[in-house]
Amino acid sequence: MIKHWAGDGAGEGGRESHTDAGKYRVYPGDNLDEHVSVFQGALDAASVMTSYSISLDADGEPLFEDRMGSAYDSGQMSLLRDDNSFGGVVVTDWGVMTGANDEGAFIATAWGAEDLTPAERYVKVLGTGHDMFGGVNDATYILEAADLWQEQFEAGDQEVDAETRFQESGARILNMSLPGRPVRERLPRPRGVRIGPGQRGQGGGRLRRALASVVMLKNSDGIISADTDYSDKTVYIPQSSDNGLPSLFGDPAYTQGPSIDLDVAAQFFGEVVTDEVEPGRRRQGRLLHHARPVQRGPGPRGHGQPHHRCGVRQLGLRRRVGQPTTRSPCSTASTPLTATTSARPPSRATSSRMAPRRTVRTSATR
Repeated sequence: MIKHWAGDGAGEGGRESHTDAGKYRVYPGDNLDEHVSVFQGALDAASVMTSYSISLDADGEPLFEDRMGSAYDSGQMSLLRDDNSFGGVVVTDWGVMTGANDEGAFIATAWGAEDLTPAERYVKVLGTGHDMFGGVNDATYILEAADLWQEQFEAGDQEVDAETRFQESGARILNMSLPGRPVRERLPRPRGVRIGPGQRGQGGGRLRRALASVVMLKNSDGIISADTDYSDKTVYIPQSSDNGLPSLFGDPAYTQGPSIDLDVAAQFFGEVVTDEVEPGRRRQGRLLHHARPVQRGPGPRGHGQPHHRCGVRQLGLRRRVGQPTTRSPCSTASTPLTATTSARPPSRATSSRMAPRRTVRTSATR
């Protein structure tokens, strides 16, 4: 990503464009081209982030059509999309979708668009050619904007319907995310797969599951369609976790949950399976690792069998949604999550008598 398109270096009086006092940039010498030329040498980038401020000429009039910040300025965005033929992803900077008068506004830099409703701002920014909204994690106003866009289309005020416009941005985001090399139709069967530390005796099952898995990159011939019935299918939805990072918005907070809404999945699939995960031991706000007893069924030649009936620990015990927590074979009470007190592996003398421990470290602990 290259940023910030384009010309924030001409801030009025050298003031900072995050602030109300610095929301204007001026071009008394009509030299915007000098600022744009820096970006023209890097427009093969996958994405561009737009700047905050409002562009004015020497007389204090809008340099383009709109007296608004870059994300809302159709003239400045046309310079990027049309004049310079940029077809990649364009994202707003953080706070650009929030106005200073909005209830609960924290970072509010929707310069020139403060009087628009949130949905109107999203329609305006989508109309200038943006695809993503920096710092926005709530889709409420985006969905409202989709409805508003469709109303405007039906009234003749938009050239394309809302679905087409959103798909346009979706295609650009996917093109940015997917690898640039062609994807083979058929993948070769892996050979000589090596089992890493802590996986001995379990690799065979994992490899078989990997080979049986399918990742769809393209819905060729309508394999998945809106009227497909999945009521007899079982879907597994993994859990994800994040330790968080300290920032302007507050202290780090540990979050954990399913990667897809379980209630939504249950509307389509006959059975939803997920992980039973509970926070492990923490130190200085960092999750050290998870450990949990798990029962396994018989496998070929003992694959997947615990070395010790009550000692096998593993992150991510699968359970069916709505079912109680699996109980330990050694206790009548629900098994609590236990955390190992040391990341050091067992010695050779004791490793054959001890259960293997699977240690999970996040990037925050490295």
